[in-house]
Amino acid sequence: MTGIIQSTIENRKLSLIEPAAVPVLPFDVYASGGEKLAKYYADLGAEEENVPLYRATVGSGGVTVFDIATGIDALDTTTESICGVIIYAHEMNVYFDEALTGEPPVCVSPDGITGKSRLTGEECSCENCPRNQMKDGRKECRNKIRAYILTAGTPVPLCLDVPPASLRAWNRYRRSLRHFGFLEPHEVLTECTLETAVNPQKKKYSRLKFRTLGKLEPEAVQKINLIRHCFRPDVVELPEDAYTVAEGGDTNA
Repeated sequence: MTGIIQSTIENRKLSLIEPAAVPVLPFDVYASGGEKLAKYYADLGAEEENVPLYRATVGSGGVTVFDIATGIDALDTTTESICGVIIYAHEMNVYFDEALTGEPPVCVSPDGITGKSRLTGEECSCENCPRNQMKDGRKECRNKIRAYILTAGTPVPLCLDVPPASLRAWNRYRRSLRHFGFLEPHEVLTECTLETAVNPQKKKYSRLKFRTLGKLEPEAVQKINLIRHCFRPDVVELPEDAYTVAEGGDTNA
């Protein structure tokens, strides 16, 4: 075998044998607190109402800044980028009735598998639900990823919903980590930013961008894994207020 085909195959082999270079970065993982910290993450996994959780939301009209809500007015802010470690992420489906403007979602699936009606309590399979089927290039149900990002020096993770229009960017980012030695999001420092995009209806919306800044030191990865062991938000039902999303950042465009 000769020529460009052989060259391509050889290059692929080399890329697997020699992962792309990525800097090793220090990361300040909040590790004090012992049993109290473990209980905090266990309670956070159950989404108790009195457990603090920071939230990053995206406004409408193609904005390029995140709104950060901490539950403390003096600490609420906006930022152009979020840098941290994605300690956990899970699928999530949300269905809004367009006739009920301003109302909470009618149906929510915290795991992307089983949905539950807010109105009747009835459960359904997301895979077989007609609202979760593609029709005319879009779905009635919004398929999202909910990511929990730990920023340096704090035990309180930042909750960020990856809307349908940004799922391609999320999946592309996950695949890109293979080039750095098949790393996982909780093993690297990630930067999240926003860019303005325009859908086929000429409406501006915000699209997420993800970038690897570097991989974590082994000691930081070990601490992150201890946190992840306590933090399992995808196995419980989340409260109603957790499903509030901004229209601008959640378009199916």
